[in-house]
Amino acid sequence: MRITFADIEIDTERFELRRASQLCQAEPKVFDLLLFLIQHRGQIFNHDALIEQVWNGRPVAETTISTAIKQARRLVGDDGSSQRFIQTLRGRGYRFDAEVNIQDTFEPASGPAESAPPSGANHTAAPALLIMPLRVLSDQLEVVRLAQTLPTDLITLLGRIPLLQLGLHPNEQGPAVSMLSARTIYETYGVDYLLEGTLMAYREGFRLQAQLIDARSGFQRWGEQFFLEGPFDRAVEQAPLTLIAKLEPQLNRAIAEAVECDDGDPQRLFLAAHSLLSLKGWRDEAFEEAATLLRRSRRLAPGFALAPALLSLVMGFGDRIHLIGQRQQTRAEALEAAQTALKLDDSDSTVLGYAGCAIADIGDSERALPILRQAVELNSSNAQAWVALGSVHLLSGELDRGIEQLQRGISLSPLDSRLAIWGTLLTLALLRAGQPEPAYQQGLLACQRDARSYLPRVALAAAELLNGAMPEAAKQMRHAYRIKPDLQQAQVDALVGRKLGATLTQLHG
Repeated sequence: MRITFADIEIDTERFELRRASQLCQAEPKVFDLLLFLIQHRGQIFNHDALIEQVWNGRPVAETTISTAIKQARRLVGDDGSSQRFIQTLRGRGYRFDAEVNIQDTFEPASGPAESAPPSGANHTAAPALLIMPLRVLSDQLEVVRLAQTLPTDLITLLGRIPLLQLGLHPNEQGPAVSMLSARTIYETYGVDYLLEGTLMAYREGFRLQAQLIDARSGFQRWGEQFFLEGPFDRAVEQAPLTLIAKLEPQLNRAIAEAVECDDGDPQRLFLAAHSLLSLKGWRDEAFEEAATLLRRSRRLAPGFALAPALLSLVMGFGDRIHLIGQRQQTRAEALEAAQTALKLDDSDSTVLGYAGCAIADIGDSERALPILRQAVELNSSNAQAWVALGSVHLLSGELDRGIEQLQRGISLSPLDSRLAIWGTLLTLALLRAGQPEPAYQQGLLACQRDARSYLPRVALAAAELLNGAMPEAAKQMRHAYRIKPDLQQAQVDALVGRKLGATLTQLHG
């Protein structure tokens, strides 16, 4: 559908909202909430009803609802004082009250001309993914239920990928978009990628086959088979995370290949920097290249909050582990970028997660804490914010709480180079908590996840040393220096502390 009112235009096929012709970024749940209120305009919904209808009955705090309402108002240029569109009826709930025009535009045109350009493919630098209904190959009720639930959960998790536009096709087996070719979908709707698959019962659980299709060419970019353990409650909880862990890196790779670093497009520059960090890892050269791209993006679009937010994270974390020189200047740039991003948009979970992490990394944990809490409240699948929140609690001495939040962030993460960095943090946290054996296991896993990074090698060396395995600790330090020949004492100390760092450096020597 295409919905218009005042200067607002909403396209439900592409999950886009424009105000005064300008594209506005929206968290998936905020978009869902606004769309639900519009579709039921004139009706009053209290918190319980919104939780049931928009959050699918999942328990959320009342502040989550209030924050989502605030964000929805901001999207449409409304506020709590004027309440032109979304009204609060004290003690009763919320109501959308405005005249709207709704047009059903879902049916595709009767075959676009071969030479006609795609109607929506180039309207923005942001990539678009359409999740197709899963084809059910079994008649068991639980298979059907899982097939209906999984796409919605995937939309929620994929919402954490910056600028990715997401569409969820109606879960029907009729002759609509699901019967069109990938190329036709691309030409008609401007969708770049399709996610499709099949689901069937298998032994005591389920078998899921998923494919990522390049809509422009029709070629499969990635495909994998997953075996999900039963019963249904276990499968419905694990299936989205299991699939996302493999899918998200493939999406980032596809986006990186599609984005050309055009100095005239700030969104493409941001996407190039984001993909660079995901694919090349968090290392010296990647940090420097990403920072350059993000600075260009800022200059071109001073109002684009994601660019300074990610820049603040790069500079803040780079300072924390001594990867970037000129520390005073680096910290100043990180803080300025974080403050700018928060001023531009303090209600976007991704912006909050990046900026909050940066502020914590440069040493202001007290200020970072409420920012990161709001980030995970707005989007509970924001892995970056959970890890940063765990790090803040570790710095304040709350080891158990910090470890729990680090583990939660890691469990939500895709299988890419970030897991090596976050596994390093968890290894060091477990060492501080006096758990050298679990720390060793986590350090080993972190090394496996990115063999190009020295950080997990140093952490594993520390775990080996505290487990009494001095020769193995020396071996890991040799690996660290092989990966980074210019590894400095200050960089080792920044990870494990001066006393332990000095011992590890002596082992290498």
